[in-house]
Amino acid sequence: MKHLKAALLLVLILSLGLVLHAQDVATKSTKYYKVSYPGDWEAQEIEGDGFVAVAKGNSMIPLTLAITIADIDEENADKELTELAEGMLEKSGEEFEAMGMEPEIDIEIAEETRLNGIPTYHYTMSVGVMGFTTHTDNYLFLSEGKVISMSILGAKDDLEENAEAISAIFNSFRLTKK
Repeated sequence: MKHLKAALLLVLILSLGLVLHAQDVATKSTKYYKVSYPGDWEAQEIEGDGFVAVAKGNSMIPLTLAITIADIDEENADKELTELAEGMLEKSGEEFEAMGMEPEIDIEIAEETRLNGIPTYHYTMSVGVMGFTTHTDNYLFLSEGKVISMSILGAKDDLEENAEAISAIFNSFRLTKK
């Protein structure tokens, strides 16, 4: 009976921890998307319903959630998700190359998939600049003539140490309707 009481007490304590942890969540909601992120991250709006949230800490490459929204121009309006995403990656690669960083870019994953039932183009990339390497985990979505990009970026160690929080962010993402 003692063991049963101890086990129940342990479950209660763990449950309380989960409830308290769950309360430390903030949500960003726009007419295009909704996403939750750790409540202690510093958040700020960016142009065009975009959003950035940065984990507190002293890292040289802070763990960052960035969501941007861009219009799809007429030239690209008829393109499928993969074709559009590959074109965007090629263009950004050319921009990095023009800055002299081409040998320091490594795209590790690039594939069309689904996130929370939503068609998306997922890619991971590492970019080295001045001896620092930033790793990004990116999802591109199409919605109402817009490209919505959701990225988590940071140092590889930070991404690995915060894998659970990052997974929770990605799992919370939803497209919203006007």
